Amino acid sequence: MRFSASRRRSRPERPLPSDRPEGSAGPRTLYCIDLRAVEIAWAQRPLEELRVVSRGGRLGAILSGLDLDPRYPLVKNAQHMSALRTQQLFEALCEEMAESAIFDVPEQAWRPLLALLCPHGTAESPYPPLGLSAPSSAALSGGAASALGLLGGPSVAARDSLSDAGESAALKSSEGLVLLAEGRLHAEAAAVACSRAGTLPTGAAALDPLLWTTLLQSLMPMLDAVRDRNRALVMEA
Repeated sequence: MRFSASRRRSRPERPLPSDRPEGSAGPRTLYCIDLRAVEIAWAQRPLEELRVVSRGGRLGAILSGLDLDPRYPLVKNAQHMSALRTQQLFEALCEEMAESAIFDVPEQAWRPLLALLCPHGTAESPYPPLGLSAPSSAALSGGAASALGLLGGPSVAARDSLSDAGESAALKSSEGLVLLAEGRLHAEAAAVACSRAGTLPTGAAALDPLLWTTLLQSLMPMLDAVRDRNRALVMEA
């Protein structure tokens, strides 16, 4: 299913990780994700199904420590969680459903890479926006957006082990995810920029040329999937 242009435009902007001072950010992981499938799983798949498929992963580990109703999807269960826990669950679901990933890209490599992928200097939020409705679901936004306290609405009191007192500080320190590329035009522009960046970027003398070349080669199939199969390129913020 194709992402509509209106949905892409409606995503809130987020700062890039490169806005942080150099040397303070550390490595980051890139994911190629079908965000539409993630949103549908979040809104419609019973928790008992997700527990089976996520055993051994981060999502499974989080779910194993929560008292949730296995009959309902995450969006309904999340109504009774803290905003931080809900954010962690959505991010873990994205990681679980990622089709490919480039793990632990060092800072000296992802900084020049972001200049190629996002020359406009900003990213977007991959989290479910207000007003989003999944097929055959009348109220994905009502649950997901209010449950994701980072999207604006007040969250319901937590039932898990996170205290309200520590939630605000934890949310501020949590890094989350940012959306780097979505849609054919963006993917094509990013692919062209990467294909022309075979040599080390200016000011990247400390970067291993082989690492840079390998990173670009690994990224191109992800951009192809964004362009041809309506996937999204997401990065740890």
